[in-house]
This record gives sequence, C-alpha cells and structure tokens, in this order.
Amino acid sequence: MHNNVRDVFWKMGQNAGVQGKTDAPLILPGTNEKPGDVVFDGIGRGGGDLVVDVTVVDSFANFHNISGVELRARTLTVGAAAAKAEKDKREKRGGPRNGKMEDRVRRVGKEFFPVGFETSGASTSQSSSLLKKLSEIGLQRRGHHPAYFILRWRATLAMTLAKKGCEVALTRAFVVRQQQRGQRGIVERDGDPGPLLDMNADVFIHAGFD
Repeated sequence: MHNNVRDVFWKMGQNAGVQGKTDAPLILPGTNEKPGDVVFDGIGRGGGDLVVDVTVVDSFANFHNISGVELRARTLTVGAAAAKAEKDKREKRGGPRNGKMEDRVRRVGKEFFPVGFETSGASTSQSSSLLKKLSEIGLQRRGHHPAYFILRWRATLAMTLAKKGCEVALTRAFVVRQQQRGQRGIVERDGDPGPLLDMNADVFIHAGFD
C-alpha cells in the first residue's frame, strides 16, 4: 500500500516541477538500505535532497497486544499510530556506527523526512508540511495556485487511503467470520433475506450473524 502513496507523492513532485526518484539505492555509503521511498532533488534543508519515507499503518492492528499507554494514545489522539511510525523511522538504527536514520541521512548532506498515514485516513503534520512546501515550489516553477494544489493532492491522497482502508476492513471482516465459523451460539445465514423493500424503507441488516 505504501507504494501507492509513494507514487502519489512522486506525481505531486512532478506536478510542482520537482525532479524525484523512487526507491533510490546507495544513498548511505557502505549499505544497501533505501531510507526513502521518494528522493526529491534539491528541496531539502540547506539545498540538499529531501528523502521522503512514506509509512502507512493500520491503527487497529495488534490492538489487543499493545501497552496501555499506546492504547490510550491511539484512542484519544487522531494520527497517534502514524506519529509513532514516523518516530520509529527517524530513530531506526543501523550502519557501521549504529546511528539513527535521521542522523545518518544528514551526514550525507540530505534531509530525512518520514511521513506517516493511517488506513483510517488520519495523517500527521509532516504530510501538511510537505504539501505546503511543494505547493510553494509549484507556484514558483509552474504558476500553480497554492491552495488549489494542496486541495487537489490532499483529495488524491484521501482517495488512495480510503481504498486501502476498505481493503483492510474487508480483510478484517473475513478473518473474524472465519474465526466465528462453527462456534456455538453463532448461526450463519446465507439464505434469501426476503423481498426487497421500498428504497425509503428501513434497510434489512440482520441477514448475517445472529
């Protein structure tokens, strides 16, 4: 899924007049790691490249196995799971000195920029910052109206995430149904639910499980 969002950001950069590469290898000397999904040329801090690492998380994944603190954060704060994913990306360690990813990318003259999303559609301030940066560049290089640029690409991102959210929900429903098959007290009904009602009548919704 993150590849779909990655492609949206790559196209967004192209629309703004920014050259970008996807899954650029050999950014970090001595490793085969790919710290970014999209590398935008020359728009990072100090004129270096901007290494954008896209993360899409299911905010309900492992909901019964997480700590009480994280459970409370996810419940009360929109985008908490996405923000944690961004933090984990920044602090991911590796390389000869076991350094943090953010520091390792900075040492080669580039800016590391993780962007987190949730399948529910929630995002973090990082996404808004990147949209704003590209909209301003789009104004300078292509004459795009900044507000329209943001609106257009935010809608594209929302539709991409909505599609993934539906896929995740359907997969979760299938897993639950498989788990419930054969359990006592659960009767599966696949028969004809009866005649279709008038379009303004109450919808019949109890034809699944009782």
